[in-house]
Amino acid sequence: MGDIAVEILLGISFGLLVGVLPAIALGVLHATVAYVADRALPASVVASLALALVAVSGYYADVLALETGMVARNAVVFVVGVLLSVFAASQGERLARTLPRNVGVAVRPERTLSEDAIDAVDGLGQVTVRPAGRVRDLEGHPPLSPTLRTQIADDSWRLPADLPLSALASRLEATLITQYGLEAASVEMDPRGRATIAAAPPSNTISSRLEADHRAVSVRVVAPTELAPGDTVVVHTGDESVDGTVLAVGSDFDDTARERADDGGEIRITVDVPTESAGALLSADRARIVAVSDGTTSAFEAFRALSQAGASVRKVLVGEGTQLDDDSNVLAVETPDGDWRFTPERGTLEPGLTAFVTGTTGGDALRRFGGSRQGGDGS
Repeated sequence: MGDIAVEILLGISFGLLVGVLPAIALGVLHATVAYVADRALPASVVASLALALVAVSGYYADVLALETGMVARNAVVFVVGVLLSVFAASQGERLARTLPRNVGVAVRPERTLSEDAIDAVDGLGQVTVRPAGRVRDLEGHPPLSPTLRTQIADDSWRLPADLPLSALASRLEATLITQYGLEAASVEMDPRGRATIAAAPPSNTISSRLEADHRAVSVRVVAPTELAPGDTVVVHTGDESVDGTVLAVGSDFDDTARERADDGGEIRITVDVPTESAGALLSADRARIVAVSDGTTSAFEAFRALSQAGASVRKVLVGEGTQLDDDSNVLAVETPDGDWRFTPERGTLEPGLTAFVTGTTGGDALRRFGGSRQGGDGS
């Protein structure tokens, strides 16, 4: 009985001795796995590893023997070593759970406006931001026009003074894009509230407004009064008529060109037309343009139909001895009491009355008719 007690005591002593290294190894391994993978090793895996490590450690420490009288000692060594290793593994997992995760590097506070700029803050907590130096072009984009560059350089903006410099720059970029319709903008803000600006002009160019099967063609015409971009027109070039949309009025878009357009004078306009019709306009020396209705007004539709048929409509004053030929027709004539009579008979035309007459475009019938002309093309 005394021998068994001695063997058990020796087994406990040797178990503590050979179990230290396996316990340390399993504790570190379990802590690493639990922290990195955020999961614990299964108990069966921990026990198996502990048993294997204790066996290897006891073998090299020469405390395990295969003799019959040392069975009790060996069993106690394995039990103590395995329990010590399993306990160390559990403590390693517990330690991993208590360690902080996603520890970031201390962020340096963002720079804000300097005291000089803050002194200029108004009662609403806003500071005036102005461009610093020349407004630069944004790399990879077309250059700004001189007018737009000057407008931005002379402008100023009120922004919240309590924002960091990066937030002020982002806020000003959004303001520039919205205010001037820019394609893109880049702003760098200094502590004194001065902005270094680079910008790209608006992308609303003529090419961006054309459909794939359309072309923009410029022609010199006598424009109807107050013709403006967006108007629907019919361009006549000899025997061919082309439907299109006005993109621009005036070759240089200057005040003189616009005045000529308002007065109905001869100017150059740019028209959006189908690709197959662009050649006829480019080869024509001169063209005649007729503005048509975008809606379904019957009067405009009638004028458009007459224009497409090669006829012109004019408002004239009936003269003495007026004679109608086969190339002209009276659509309506004014009565002495101020009313209008439509499709009158040819013998009812009295001198001094106003009439609307239609005739072949380019013919002499309308030029011969009437003592004097009161208006241009009615179309």
